[in-house]
Amino acid sequence: MSYRVRVLARAWRDLDEILGYIAARSPDGAARLLDRFDQELSRLEGNP
Repeated sequence: MSYRVRVLARAWRDLDEILGYIAARSPDGAARLLDRFDQELSRLEGNP
């Protein structure tokens, strides 16, 4: 069974701000963080 995970607009804004901060110092680090975030969202959809 698959579930729908809602991420609030505030959380997306926070993530965007965090990624911008990290990207200014380490673009690869920001990309890794975003990939990991996407992986964890997918994992939550399958097993909340």
